[in-house]
Amino acid sequence: MIMNIKTIKELKELIKNMDDDYSIEFRIRTRVSDEELAKRTYPYPFDTELVEGFEYDDLSVSDKVVCFGVERP
Repeated sequence: MIMNIKTIKELKELIKNMDDDYSIEFRIRTRVSDEELAKRTYPYPFDTELVEGFEYDDLSVSDKVVCFGVERP
């Protein structure tokens, strides 16, 4: 399932039935070019970087937009 989460309501809906002890990971995917894909032994069209959690350092609210400032550890 692919979801484009843009609101707090959408995020709450996604996680509402999850236990509190789940850990958080982020996978940052970058789509590769068709030329690069042709060179690969497995045709996965992304380079993937795993980020385990994040360091929270800022929260600001302005004009109904919440901005979480984060820094990758």
